Amino acid sequence: MENQYNMKINPLPALTWNRLKMNEGAVEVAKAQTGAEITVSELPEGVGLTGECGGSWQQIESGMGADFDRYMADSHLTLLETSANSNIEKPIVITLDYKEDMPAADRIFLHAAPKSSLSVIFMLKSAQKVQACLQIRTIAESEAQVSLYVVQLTGGESTVLTDVSSLCEEKAEVTLTKLELGGGVQYAGVCTTLKGNKSRFHAEAGYRVRKGQRLDMNYLVRHVGRKTVSEMNASGVLEEDSFKLFRGTIDFPRGCAGAKGNEKEDILLLGERQINQTIPLILCKEEDVEGNHGATIGRLPEQVLFYLGSRGIPEGAAEDLIATAKLEAVCARIPDEKVQQTVRAFLCAMSRERICG
Repeated sequence: MENQYNMKINPLPALTWNRLKMNEGAVEVAKAQTGAEITVSELPEGVGLTGECGGSWQQIESGMGADFDRYMADSHLTLLETSANSNIEKPIVITLDYKEDMPAADRIFLHAAPKSSLSVIFMLKSAQKVQACLQIRTIAESEAQVSLYVVQLTGGESTVLTDVSSLCEEKAEVTLTKLELGGGVQYAGVCTTLKGNKSRFHAEAGYRVRKGQRLDMNYLVRHVGRKTVSEMNASGVLEEDSFKLFRGTIDFPRGCAGAKGNEKEDILLLGERQINQTIPLILCKEEDVEGNHGATIGRLPEQVLFYLGSRGIPEGAAEDLIATAKLEAVCARIPDEKVQQTVRAFLCAMSRERICG
């Protein structure tokens, strides 16, 4: 159809044996008709909001691939930037509200000037089935510190694509906290280039994939500068008849001597039938580097269920108690009490839906 787009999405930077079709994803989306209804909290002194970023946007590599870049090229762009040496302690909250039957696409560019700090919370919300596409790109100049929080709380049958990319100059640091809780079909791309020496990236991702839902994630860190450090941690819950694919890549190109990268995933299974696919990948062209990856997966031990059952907590409620606690740990990282309350209410609704049907 003329207004439908078929995209290859979330490709691995280096192809692997593809018997299980994990090298990339595929998705069909409708042409975007509008942007989300965006609400921005009060901007503190030292932060500006405009609509132009020159050619800086193209400097940053996409986490979701070239097809998604082309799809998003004409969507609305918002620029948020700090002045040099500004220390912005209060987080800026950006809420994106999506409407049914209005496919939406938005691009948001964050520019942290040298020796500045910036904290931004993005909350994606809808009550209905929607299509939501969002690209967030960040440049952290020398010694800048940027903290990003992306919370996805859309309707259970929504199609949601989020692409978060960053470029770190010398001694800059970007931290990302990401919660994937809503949406029936979810694609999440993250790409960080540690360009400057001694730059750093830290990601904490939490997810819960409900019955019949699908989550496809692609996380990539490129260690270009010397003595760069990255850490990627993912913690999630898969309910019965759900699907999740996580691609996590640490790339050590030639010249990044002294770089260190770590990647870890922890998965809790609820019910008996899930499809879980994980590809931890380390690419290495430099000798003096350190890379580690690992994953754990399993169901709750019988002794834990017995212990909770002996205290009057039924098995289904016990499972949800532990599952919610895993995601609460990620939620607690968000530096805004109102956003935390919204996430907790969403988690409670997910638990009620599973237990009560």
